[in-house]
Amino acid sequence: MNLNAIKNRLLGSWKGTNNLYLRWMTPQEYPSAGTLHITPTVGGKFLALSYTWSHEEQPQEGLILVGYEASKDIVHASWIDSWHANEKPMALTGTITLQGNLDMGGSYSVENHPDWGWRIVLTPADTALQMRMYNVTPEGEEDLAVQADYHKQANS
Repeated sequence: MNLNAIKNRLLGSWKGTNNLYLRWMTPQEYPSAGTLHITPTVGGKFLALSYTWSHEEQPQEGLILVGYEASKDIVHASWIDSWHANEKPMALTGTITLQGNLDMGGSYSVENHPDWGWRIVLTPADTALQMRMYNVTPEGEEDLAVQADYHKQANS
């Protein structure tokens, strides 16, 4: 499946809930309201996913720029987030599954430790969209870090 095949299911404005999971803290789950706006950009070749959420009543935002390399059937993305990201975008690569999910992963450096991974999965449905983000240990174990559940807004 390619990006054009699922683009219409993604485009528009979405609202919902965002859950940040910090397993090492009490409480471990931090829910907040969230928004997501998905628009075509750069002549429709890319999708810009702009989202908002909050942590401890502090507004946060993120951006994922997604492109699709058809000749290799690969999704390429750049991800930045005001809370999660350091000072540089994370490069992600991945696929679009047969079910139409975007599944992308990248890595980040941890001082005095092997690199850790980060995985983002977007699961669209007709009027719902779920975004899950996983922290991935160097050994490949995934831990859910964020789950956002959105519903498409009317007239979008």
